Amino acid sequence: TESGEIVFVGSNSYIKRALLLGFLRKTYGDRFVHVGGRSEVRGEKLNDIVTSAKIVVGDSVPSDNYWSNRIYEMLGRGAFLIHPKVEGLEKEFTYYKHFVPFDYGHFAQLKMIIDYYLVHDKEREAIRSAGHWYCKNNYTYTKRAEQLINIVQKYVIQHNRVKRGTLG
Repeated sequence: TESGEIVFVGSNSYIKRALLLGFLRKTYGDRFVHVGGRSEVRGEKLNDIVTSAKIVVGDSVPSDNYWSNRIYEMLGRGAFLIHPKVEGLEKEFTYYKHFVPFDYGHFAQLKMIIDYYLVHDKEREAIRSAGHWYCKNNYTYTKRAEQLINIVQKYVIQHNRVKRGTLG
């Protein structure tokens, strides 16, 4: 079984991620597990892996206002997540309440954060629980579909008002 105290889920798709994975492997040895690097892991098996880990480290290609769906997936599966700061992400989640951020590429800071949360179980559990609850209540596919339907409905109403000349 693929389990460890510290887990990364996803491919090794670009050089900066390879550096992150190398750092985690070198620093934490067999306490670190990379899941999904060679084959995709989904379903209950992935749930078991991320909930049995103390820490899941996330990553996303650096770009303002873009982040991987991995954040929603890991939090939604009940992981305690440490993820790089991304401009705009603070509009979706509250840092240190739903997950713990670190400065992208700042491995010394990441190590301090991981080491802290490995031994502070109550704080880690409070953040994990809050992130899981928040994600399940705000970012499921059903919730996203409802948001999309509301946007489309507003657009149709606005469009019809403009078409009838009743926009005022």
